[in-house]
This record gives sequence, C-alpha cells and structure tokens, in this order.
Amino acid sequence: MKVAEELYNVAKLSYTEGIAPLSELINAENGLKEAQTQYLTALLQISLAELDLMKTSGQLSKIIKDASSN
Repeated sequence: MKVAEELYNVAKLSYTEGIAPLSELINAENGLKEAQTQYLTALLQISLAELDLMKTSGQLSKIIKDASSN
C-alpha cells in the first residue's frame, strides 16, 4: 500500500504543478483505493480465519458462554 500512496503523492504533485494530466492523478487515486481495499480485505480474512480457528478448537463456545453469564 505504501507504493500506491507514494505513486498517488507523486501524481498529485505532478498534476498540481501542471506536469501530469488529470487522468494520471485519477488512475493513481484508483490504484490507492484498490490497495486500501485489498489491505482491508486481508485484515477481514485474518479475523475470519481466527474466528474459524476459535470455533474449531472450542474456544469460541467458551467465550460466548462466558460472555452470556456476565
């Protein structure tokens, strides 16, 4: 994601200085948004995998039971 952020910053500066067209800035912004989406998707997949592991090992049931008793 850092590469996409850097590309966006360069494109924004280039556009601001009149060196690059708006389309280059838009493409860089789209690339940044795509990288952010992929990052968040990966975080979600990790969380879901952790929940699945907890469920499989029986830990999730214990956590739910403990939370219900409070």
